[in-house]
Amino acid sequence: MKRPLSLLICLLVPFVLLVMGLFFGAVYGYREIPPLFEESGRGLANPKFDVHLPEAGKYTVWLSTYTVYEGTEYEAAELLPSGARVMAFDTETNKELPLSSWTSASKNLGRETSVSIGNFETLRPDTTVQILADGLREPLVLSVASTKVSKTFQVIFTLVAILVISLLLAIVSLIILLHRRQRQLQLQHDQI
Repeated sequence: MKRPLSLLICLLVPFVLLVMGLFFGAVYGYREIPPLFEESGRGLANPKFDVHLPEAGKYTVWLSTYTVYEGTEYEAAELLPSGARVMAFDTETNKELPLSSWTSASKNLGRETSVSIGNFETLRPDTTVQILADGLREPLVLSVASTKVSKTFQVIFTLVAILVISLLLAIVSLIILLHRRQRQLQLQHDQI
């Protein structure tokens, strides 16, 4: 006669599955989330700086509202000063890349905070873009980062999928093991 499954085993197996899922989700997030926040370049808009963009695509120009750049602390309002504007130019063609500012975003990375000024698109890989600020009284720290909306949604979807699948596996294994234990206990009770 088989001994019924231990209650500890019935609880431990689902717990291990859940912890493994959380571990894999954390490892995936640790590996995939930081590249979403990487900047292509940053500089002091006093009045201009160049940024090399390795890939074609959409990019966002960020205004650092609080940052430490080259050892100096910079703070700025969440809007450009009155009369100031920021432009992006392709250095090879010397054409202006129009900045569209129909969406506004902000990001906080540790103590650093930034707000988006606008988005532009490059059609060629390996492009150098000049960021030029006009009408500033004080220098501002600006940065350029790739706009990775589809990659962000892909990472979020994958993380949610990992967590949901591990939770479902843990619940299903708990139900199966408890049901099996109950059947074994019933058989043992019937044989007595």
